[in-house]
Amino acid sequence: MFENKAASFASALYGLALEEGKTKEYQDALKGVESSLVSNPALLETLKSYAIPKERLYALVDELWGKGLKSLAPFMKTVVKNHAVGFFREIVAKFSSLVNEGLGVEEGLAYSVYPLSKEEMAALEEAIGKALGKKAALRNRVDPAILGGVKVAIAGKVFDGSLERKLSDMRRSLLEGGIR
Repeated sequence: MFENKAASFASALYGLALEEGKTKEYQDALKGVESSLVSNPALLETLKSYAIPKERLYALVDELWGKGLKSLAPFMKTVVKNHAVGFFREIVAKFSSLVNEGLGVEEGLAYSVYPLSKEEMAALEEAIGKALGKKAALRNRVDPAILGGVKVAIAGKVFDGSLERKLSDMRRSLLEGGIR
C-alpha cells in the first residue's frame, strides 16, 4: 500500500521537477530532507503528529524548506497534509529511481559489514560504473553475513568481493581436492 502512495508522491514531484528542469537538484534536496528526518527523530515525530494544527506544521515546513527549490515546500506540505511523512524514505527512493532512469543511471545495492562513507561509496560507484560502461548509483545496505569486503548487485549482475564468498571458494577448493 505505502509503495503505491510513495510512487504517486514521487511521480508528482518528478513531473514538477522536470518542468523546472531541476530533477537532480530535487533529488539532492529530498535526500537532504530525508537525512534531516533520520538525524532528528523529534522533527519526524512532529511532522507526523495529528495533534499539532496543520498551519503550525506548514509554517515549520516553510521555515525549514521554503527558501530552496520552488516546489519543495509545497510538496512537503502535501506530504504532511496526507500523513505520508512516515514513508518518506520510500518516496525518496522512488523519486531517485525516476531521476536515475531519466538520466540513464543504473541503480544497485552495495552490501557491506558497516556503513560505507560518502567517499567509499563514490569510489565504488565509479569503479562499478567503469565495469558497466555507464554511470552507477548505489545504495548501501549493511549485511554482517558477508563478514568483510563488499558485494554489489546492479543491472542483473553481482560483483562479489566479500570475505564470505572468498571463504566459500576456499572451502569448495579444499573439498574438491585441495590447493594445488
